[in-house]
Amino acid sequence: MPITFDHTIPTTLSRDALWALLRQSFRNSDESPIWPHELETVRSAAVEPGALVRAIYRGPLGFNAQAEYRFAEVEPGRRLRYEAAASHPLRGGGLVEIEPTDAGSLLRWRGEYRLRPRPTALVAALFTRLYFQGRFFAELRRRLDAHAAAQPG
Repeated sequence: MPITFDHTIPTTLSRDALWALLRQSFRNSDESPIWPHELETVRSAAVEPGALVRAIYRGPLGFNAQAEYRFAEVEPGRRLRYEAAASHPLRGGGLVEIEPTDAGSLLRWRGEYRLRPRPTALVAALFTRLYFQGRFFAELRRRLDAHAAAQPG
């Protein structure tokens, strides 16, 4: 059974402002005001097709797991698609899109993962579905709202 997700987050931030924050997050999430650092840190040398993304997931009781992704498609200011690297316990990836709205922009983040035939795949799937996904997107939304509210004008 696949793990699917589809989250939509409206914000008063412009498309360009939201893209800049996402780009910063994927380059070095520790420097991002919107990224849920307590759940995951992300690093990449560039936000461009083929670039490697390294993630460290944090869970309860000191659980940490590393995973790698590659950007498969990047359309600056509009969308990016990433795929799990061969070393990842799950197969799949996600699509992040930004659409302009009258009030700012809309962030839509969706994806799908399937188990690979690996001993760690089931643990990764359970962690993603039961612990990480809901917390990550709720916190991302909260931080985006707080960041937008703190902007002048």
